[in-house]
Amino acid sequence: SGFSEGVTTSTYVQMLVMVTYRGNSRSTLNGEDEEEGSNLCAICFDKEKKVTLKPCGHDQFCFSCALRVRTCPLCRAALTSIEAIPGGMSEQVTTQVIPRITFKDRFQAIIRPWILWLLAGLVFWQNSGWLLSWGSGAQHNDRAMVLATVLQNGGALVYASDRFLDDRDIVLAALHPDGTLLRYASARLRGDREVALAAVHQDGRALEHVALLDGDREVVLAAVLQQGVALRYAAEKLRGDRDLVLTAVRRDPTALRYASLDLKDDAEIVLEALQRDPQALQYATVRLRGDRDIVLQAVRRDGMALQHASKELLDDREVVLAAVHRSGDALYVADGNFLGDREVMLEAVRHDGQALLYAHADVRNDRAVVLAAVHQNVCALQHASAALLTNCSFLVQALENRSVLPRLTHVTFRTDCHGIDTSQPSPNKEVVEPCQV
Repeated sequence: SGFSEGVTTSTYVQMLVMVTYRGNSRSTLNGEDEEEGSNLCAICFDKEKKVTLKPCGHDQFCFSCALRVRTCPLCRAALTSIEAIPGGMSEQVTTQVIPRITFKDRFQAIIRPWILWLLAGLVFWQNSGWLLSWGSGAQHNDRAMVLATVLQNGGALVYASDRFLDDRDIVLAALHPDGTLLRYASARLRGDREVALAAVHQDGRALEHVALLDGDREVVLAAVLQQGVALRYAAEKLRGDRDLVLTAVRRDPTALRYASLDLKDDAEIVLEALQRDPQALQYATVRLRGDRDIVLQAVRRDGMALQHASKELLDDREVVLAAVHRSGDALYVADGNFLGDREVMLEAVRHDGQALLYAHADVRNDRAVVLAAVHQNVCALQHASAALLTNCSFLVQALENRSVLPRLTHVTFRTDCHGIDTSQPSPNKEVVEPCQV
């Protein structure tokens, strides 16, 4: 095609768009000079408009924006060339070609993500053993393929044929990452001592799936060493084995739950469990849950272990005081008479000021108890007695930090108490959450 004077002539190749540069003064399509400030690109509004799109002739775009379009943004005409006129360029003409987006390009842009997705899926299936599940009968009977698959992912054992579920090497390979896969093995291999040991060494819970070996002390010992609660799958005789049970509770104190009744009544074993988890008291016999020394050992570590003590000990002041000292919530488990016990309530509110709500009236009128509660949680002040709420000297002492006053908006104070006014905004100018009634 021919161009104006000073422009080289070039032949357009199918699939290509020609871009031509030529020196010229900046002008509009009609040859009129543009006004200052009106020469910004209509797309980016940043760079100067320096090109004319062909064949439509629109010239409202900068060079970089024009290079990104294949049709005119104004008239949607397919572009054949871009005529750029940068300011200050020489009369020399330079030509650059840009590939046109073709149907092939569009097709590749659509199909490429699907190909990548399929490839990723194939890798996932290979690693997860799904290829074995989708394989043909010949593949299911290919020992080398099945072995390679379970080496990558032991879970693929579930897709293997019965023949390979009875293959020692394949089953052992599958058990290496997950001992509980023993459940898919044949009955013969689940009763194989070597296979069972390999499984419980990896995961003690595999003891559930052994056949006739739950009474084998070595197998059970290996299981409880790996996971104490595997004791639940041991034969009844071994759940009464004192040394074995001690090993289990040292590994996991909740294993006491599966010990024989005689061993749940063994003080040494119970204390071993309580040293690691005081809540294990719930698995001891009624006799030991009523043993004052054992319960004290538990509540001194976790006050809430009091909930598992016998009813008689819930009324034992020393036991309750020890429990509340460790956890204020233990107060709600103890006998209701302690709600009027000043010393017990003082310990309770030091952990949870709101416990003052449940105290007897005389305790809520005790200045020391209420101050301890307010210092732990200012909202506890709403549970103080009416007499204390009208005592200015007490209020000044309780509310040394005046920034908490906005939280007590529903509590009525005397207006002459040294400037205590809950309607005043917080000096920190922070949004404060009012105390819940």
